[in-house]
Amino acid sequence: MKSLALLIPFLMLMVTAPNKEPLRVMSYNIRYDSKDDAAKGHGWQVRKPEIVKLLKLYQPDIIGMQEVLKNQLDDLTKGMPTYQSVGVGRDDGKEKGEYAPILYNTTKFDLEKNGTFWLSKNPEKPGKSWDAALPRICTWAVLKEKNSSKQVYFFNTHFDHVGVEARKESAKLILQKIREISGGNDFILTGDLNLTPDTEPIKIFVAAPEVNDSKEAAEIVLGPVGTFSGFELGKLPLDRRIDYVFTSETFEVKSNIVLNTTYGNNYPSDHLPVLVDLAW
Repeated sequence: MKSLALLIPFLMLMVTAPNKEPLRVMSYNIRYDSKDDAAKGHGWQVRKPEIVKLLKLYQPDIIGMQEVLKNQLDDLTKGMPTYQSVGVGRDDGKEKGEYAPILYNTTKFDLEKNGTFWLSKNPEKPGKSWDAALPRICTWAVLKEKNSSKQVYFFNTHFDHVGVEARKESAKLILQKIREISGGNDFILTGDLNLTPDTEPIKIFVAAPEVNDSKEAAEIVLGPVGTFSGFELGKLPLDRRIDYVFTSETFEVKSNIVLNTTYGNNYPSDHLPVLVDLAW
């Protein structure tokens, strides 16, 4: 485990080396700040510095996060001063409830525009539809690379954990919105979709002609199959893949790595981050 953890940064350098600087993106459910977790030794105050260290080590250009409360977002942007975030709380469209924020490195990108829509029949205002247990959102941003004219349309979401119909309709809605907002330009979708690849909503995404599952398209794939650990180091088989990075076919996928990173005998979150290197 230790030797693999030390090897991965060097493998990442090998993957990204030759001609052009890659676009490095990440999907990461950081687990919301919970008193119950704190009582079990997984509180946010313990995990926060470990997540910041992980992000500083791998330096993603853009990160789609899930389960982020306002205080956590403030902590992360304070700990990583070159990053800014966009997004709103899902409960009121302001600061209440979980965010699905997008964090971007301001030394590499300028924000051109951004927004949020709800995964519901009325996507422009807070609420839920179908059989969803909770309100769910998708945050989007248009980011322009500072040293070129290249733009990327970045979408980040977190699907409902209960509603079968809601997850299927959410996939359809997000595809529709990607087409409307990106207008056929380069896009990336990150998310905790609470679904494995054999389920219908995931098949809706991969069946779309303009969408690539980065894991299937990658030249190099590393790390465990699964992305959900439940904080159970060594106790669960890491085979439940529910976190994804999808891209437009305009990107070449260099690598997809699930980072099985620990601090001591603990995980920084109950999900593992998915790190993907892309070539424009």
